[in-house]
Amino acid sequence: MKKILLFGIAILASASMSAQTVVWPCQIDRAAKTANISATVTGSTTITAKDIVMGSDIEINLKDDAPAPAAVKDETGANLNYPSDDFGMIAWKPINGNAKDSDGNYTNDESTADAAVTQNAYLDFTLEEGDTEKDLTGLTSITFDATKVGTDAIRLNCKLLYEGDGEGESEWLINQEVANSFGDEYTGDANDKTDPFDDNANGYNPSRNDGSKGAAGGANAKGISKVKLTMPAEVKALNPYKLTLRIAIIGCANNKQIAFNNVTFNFGGEASVKNINADAQDGAIYNIAGQKVGANYKGLVIKNGKKTIQ
Repeated sequence: MKKILLFGIAILASASMSAQTVVWPCQIDRAAKTANISATVTGSTTITAKDIVMGSDIEINLKDDAPAPAAVKDETGANLNYPSDDFGMIAWKPINGNAKDSDGNYTNDESTADAAVTQNAYLDFTLEEGDTEKDLTGLTSITFDATKVGTDAIRLNCKLLYEGDGEGESEWLINQEVANSFGDEYTGDANDKTDPFDDNANGYNPSRNDGSKGAAGGANAKGISKVKLTMPAEVKALNPYKLTLRIAIIGCANNKQIAFNNVTFNFGGEASVKNINADAQDGAIYNIAGQKVGANYKGLVIKNGKKTIQ
C-alpha cells in the first residue's frame, strides 16, 4: 500500500505540472536601439533564469548601421521585419573574431567549435531549479531562430553544461544528422553553401539574413533557420537541477554578426520523481508515470527508488 501511495503521489504531481517554458527573447527595440535579453519563465515558480553570459570576445551590436536589428530579408530582398515591425533580432558581434594575418596564419583562431570556446566566442543561457524535490529532466527541447549577417562563413554549435548527480558538459549537440533534421533546404547554386553541417568547423551552417544562401521553399528561404535540440540521455540520467546552453559562434570575423531570437527551454508535464521514497526497494521497474513495466522496457525508469536509463 505504501508503494502504491508513493507512486500515486508521483502521478498526481506529474498531472498537475503544466507545460513550462523559459525564453530569452534576444530582441532589439528598433526605434530605441535597446536590447531585451531578460528571460521570461512561464509555468513554474521555482525555476530561475540567469542573465545571458557572453564570452569575452562577444558583444551586442547596437550600432545604428547594424543590419540584423533593422530587418531580415527573404531571397527576393523583401524586408520581413523579423520578428515584428517594432523589434528585430539582436546581432551578436565578436570583438576580435576569427582572424588571419597577411600570410594566412591565425592571429585569433575561432575556426572550430572547440577553438571558439577557447577564444571565448560563445553565449551561455542558464536556468536552475530551486526546489530540491524537483529537477530539470522534464526538458523536451531547446529551440531558437538563427541567422548569419553579412557573411557566409559563420557556423554555430551547442552543448549543455549541467549540475545534478554529477556535473560536467555534454558533447557538441549538432552533427550532420541533427543539422539535417532542422529542415533547411539548400540549393545547388555555385555561391551557395549546400550542406547544413560543416565537418571541418564542427558547426551548423544557418541561413544568411538576406535569404541568398540556401533554400527554395525551406526554412532558409526567409533568411531564418530553426534550431531544435534535445537533452542527451546521459545528461538526463544525472537528474540535473542546473542547465546551461552554450552556443559557440564559429568563424565570425569582427566586422560580421550572427543573430539569435527566442532561445527557449521547453518543458513537458513531467514532474521530478527522483525523490520518491527509497523504501520502495522491491526491484520492480516503473516508468516516469508510476506504471509498472517489464525488464525489456526501454527509456527513463524508476528502479529501487532511483531514476535511471534502461
